[in-house]
Amino acid sequence: MNSGSEARPRATVIKVPDASPGLLFINGQEKQFLLEGVWKSAVAPAANMTVDVDLDGSGGISAITVVDPKEVAAQKMDEALSATSKV
Repeated sequence: MNSGSEARPRATVIKVPDASPGLLFINGQEKQFLLEGVWKSAVAPAANMTVDVDLDGSGGISAITVVDPKEVAAQKMDEALSATSKV
């Protein structure tokens, strides 16, 4: 796992795993994932959920953790305010 000082990539769940792997949209790419061994949150994955992802040395997913929806909303608000202040 990454140390706390490193930024972890953010991703969006675009397909929840079922009989086939789930899909994340991360860094402009789709990556498949399974729950076993990598899903680190108590809540089940859902489509459009924002997650933090730990990647191993080869770019494979080693851990997925749900981001608090309040944190996501606050970041989106900050981004919107920054964008409007630049206009």
